[in-house]
Amino acid sequence: MLQRIQTVFLALVALAMLLTIFFPIWYIPADSSQGTVVLFALYLDYTATDGASTVTSFPFLWVAILAIASATLAVTEITRYKKRTLQMKLGSLNSLVMAGTMFLAVYFIRELRLEFNQEGAIGIGLFLPGVGIIFNILANFFIRKDEKLVRS
Repeated sequence: MLQRIQTVFLALVALAMLLTIFFPIWYIPADSSQGTVVLFALYLDYTATDGASTVTSFPFLWVAILAIASATLAVTEITRYKKRTLQMKLGSLNSLVMAGTMFLAVYFIRELRLEFNQEGAIGIGLFLPGVGIIFNILANFFIRKDEKLVRS
């Protein structure tokens, strides 16, 4: 049924993963000697101190692709409310995809720190997949609880 608590948690998973695309993952502030660097899930925006701006999509686009895949899995999981075992399997797969999103974002942050030789600040976009994983775990807990109730 769509009015269960796991539906709310899965909707929050989808929302968190979609918001990951729009919030910065990592950035170097504007007062830096190298200019401004902002990493989003879709692209890297680099503005040099002379005002020249460069936007690079690839390979950073993979973070957005995984985030969209995770949001799609969460919505698919919501619509499969009659098949709780399939929901649990999709939830496990979704946790792996979200962990992959976080891993890839951390990898890109590490590479950019080495490239620019400067520490930056972590943006909220890096933490949103972690929030999604927590909501996904809660949803799976309640799906498992419903399955036990039906079997008893």
